[in-house]
Amino acid sequence: MRKILISSGIIVALLISSVASYAGDWSADQKAVWKAVEAQWEASKNKDESWSKTMLTDDFSGWSNDGVMPHSKSSTDSWSRFNMASSTTLKYELHNLKIVVHGDMAFAHYFYEEVSENKEGKRKSTDGRWTDILVRDGKAWKFIGWQGGAHDSDE
Repeated sequence: MRKILISSGIIVALLISSVASYAGDWSADQKAVWKAVEAQWEASKNKDESWSKTMLTDDFSGWSNDGVMPHSKSSTDSWSRFNMASSTTLKYELHNLKIVVHGDMAFAHYFYEEVSENKEGKRKSTDGRWTDILVRDGKAWKFIGWQGGAHDSDE
């Protein structure tokens, strides 16, 4: 079992290092899309309650692994405010896998790792994956949808 875990760790490290070297070859649009993804995570970590109003399109629809159905922009805003009040993100790291830009639409596939703490001080470590779908709104990229979340073993 230990050999499997070590081998899996080596494979993940190689995958991440190959993605990191790929990042140097990104187009300006791919870099802008990734910057939007990072900005959303940072705004959430910083408990910026305005992020959903400025970063999501009006017709946004996102579905997390633990959701029973997709959430609209207003529902995402409501859940975001609830989660910000009940827990704090202490640390996170994003691992980009692929960004595809097609005209004024793009998607980003990535893994994440996150450590959060609830009101009682209990820490929780999660990891998972997301696919974010973005559209260009003028010069900015906004989220029109996403799907993903924690792996089943983390919930």
